Amino acid sequence: MRIIITNQTRYYLTGNNIPILTHTERIINDLRNAGKSKKEISQELNLSPQTVRLHLRNINQKARILWITNTEARREET
Repeated sequence: MRIIITNQTRYYLTGNNIPILTHTERIINDLRNAGKSKKEISQELNLSPQTVRLHLRNINQKARILWITNTEARREET
């Protein structure tokens, strides 16, 4: 499963005081969504594979927070 963080999502995250992606996380997310592997990303950004994995984990955690927040917001609307 790919998680796509768009500009609209970034705005939503900022508007609700939820942690936004760091500059490096945005770059890694964009490269991952472009189909690059963790190894390719680590080589392109001159980062260790472990660092790339850590950033991807953080992106997934932040996306989960967004999903939970969206779900709760929908419940409140009904």
